[in-house]
Amino acid sequence: MDKAVWEKYYKQVKESEGFDIEDFPGQCWMTTVFPMPYYLDDPKNVDRLKDYAGKALKLYNDSNGTSYEVDDILKVNGGGCRAFIFYITFSVKNGVCDTFQAKVVKDIGYHLDFPIIRPKAKAVTG
Repeated sequence: MDKAVWEKYYKQVKESEGFDIEDFPGQCWMTTVFPMPYYLDDPKNVDRLKDYAGKALKLYNDSNGTSYEVDDILKVNGGGCRAFIFYITFSVKNGVCDTFQAKVVKDIGYHLDFPIIRPKAKAVTG
């Protein structure tokens, strides 16, 4: 077990709230969030995630008086046990392109909850 890799992993999970993981130590019981790049290879999965992102974005639009629309799914991470959690990063359109993130929790009864829906923070350059 490489302690430095695990420290980077947990730091990235904490700082990005599960959305941005670059240093992934691999699947094991200690990984709470994991990248799912191959999930996007299936068009049905992409459609499902666009639907989830669209439902989350509707809540955001209703609360903020905006009219963003889902454009494309950029990446997805996953996690969970009793409920499955999707950490979806996606592009939106509304005159300008922007990037949003939605945390979508699908419970065992297939009910959806959206605890996080937000514009992705811009990277700080220095």
